[in-house]
Amino acid sequence: MKNSVTFGELRHLLTRLGFCEFSNAEQTVFRHEPSDTLFVFRPYRLSDPVASYNLIEVKAMLDARGLMSGESFENQLKKTPA
Repeated sequence: MKNSVTFGELRHLLTRLGFCEFSNAEQTVFRHEPSDTLFVFRPYRLSDPVASYNLIEVKAMLDARGLMSGESFENQLKKTPA
């Protein structure tokens, strides 16, 4: 997956899936209580590109927990060509 996904886009996807967000100066946490899934990120700005390792982790965990297939994850975060 091309690393052009912003934190704002990833945040939007996770909140649409029912994740709750908790933030402080040191980290941003997304928790999905029903599936006991937790993601912890460094404090990104909404416009910051997400690190590739974070995208790989989120994609794998969403798929493993049955929340979203890897293919759907990539499709949801694809940029529309200009």
